[in-house]
Amino acid sequence: MMKLSTEQFQELLEKYLRHEISPEELELFFQAVESQDFQQQLQHTILHQVEGGTFHGASSAGQAEKMYLQWLQQRTNTSGGIKWLRFMQYAAVVILFLGASMGVYRLVHRSGSKATAGTGKNSHYDMAPGGNKAVLLLANGTKVELDSAQPGVLATMGNSHVIKTDSGKLLCKSTGPADVAGNGLNVLSTPRGGTFQVTLADGTRVWLNAESSITYPTCFSKKQRNVSITGEVYFEVAHNAAIPFVVRKGDISVEVLGTHFNINAYGDEEAMKTTLLEGRVKVENQSAVGNRQSAILKPGEQVSISHTSQLSQPIPVQTDEVMAWKNGEMALSHGNVQKLMREVSRWYNVDIEYQGAIPDGKFSGSVNRNVPLSALLNVLKAYGIDTRLNGKKLIVF
Repeated sequence: MMKLSTEQFQELLEKYLRHEISPEELELFFQAVESQDFQQQLQHTILHQVEGGTFHGASSAGQAEKMYLQWLQQRTNTSGGIKWLRFMQYAAVVILFLGASMGVYRLVHRSGSKATAGTGKNSHYDMAPGGNKAVLLLANGTKVELDSAQPGVLATMGNSHVIKTDSGKLLCKSTGPADVAGNGLNVLSTPRGGTFQVTLADGTRVWLNAESSITYPTCFSKKQRNVSITGEVYFEVAHNAAIPFVVRKGDISVEVLGTHFNINAYGDEEAMKTTLLEGRVKVENQSAVGNRQSAILKPGEQVSISHTSQLSQPIPVQTDEVMAWKNGEMALSHGNVQKLMREVSRWYNVDIEYQGAIPDGKFSGSVNRNVPLSALLNVLKAYGIDTRLNGKKLIVF
């Protein structure tokens, strides 16, 4: 592949948007997009056109998408060595950014005097992506809406302070040893379309995905560090060999000393999954009939516990796919439409309905989950998955 400069890529991008790009230039353009070196520049240019009123809405997005798909068909018909999925990855990236621009255009102009831009089944309505939203239920019964709370000390309980930082995160800070009066349990929970980060009193950092929760003491005792969770939560546990850190979900516990791991414990998923990124953890199922089951994980391994309480053997997994949500992405690599739609439902706060047979998922890679829903739907359409957004109901057919 020819190495493009920033100026050369910008020239190809502008030609692409004007539909004046040659087949040879189009090849270079899509290869550059796939490399991810220019994706920020791509997004900035398109969104700048949207803000400046020079991006021609549905016409630009629709014609550019049509242009790409026609070229794709020609290439796959004439080049037997070219892999379909490779080109679909090009399409996903390019159509995503075009769709994201359209989504921003709709969100900006939805309540204005101009007609709403967009054509097709999803043009009349769009859903913004999730964001930094959570509710903190303090041990004293006080409820705090964290997305609207001002930075500073939110509460003081015994020797501990609950603080919202200037960066919008939650910090639990202990000024002395744990005391009974000030060490009740707090519950941090995210709604559908929400995510949040908290640093516990021992320095452990915790990230909550949408529709998740963690129950934790304001400060830990000198003998134990116990928390419980629902949904999906990622931990970077502060090392303390003398005081193990234990995460519980019902009868299942994950015990660590200091490590990085993710737990997906959504009730609508097929199994609870624990994935280890660094260190060492022990997963134990206390509800197993007849005997207690346990497994030790090494970095890069995952263990599952089914709804029938069966503990799997540890298996190697792609941790970047597991951690996509924490890194601001939505993984498509699992190729499972229903699993993907459950994540879409939680992140975009929509209800999913299937009409007819559930389509087969034959997609890969990931997309930025900080774009409007319409952008993601444009990507899925490129993979042959049709949708219709009706209010807060997303129909898949």
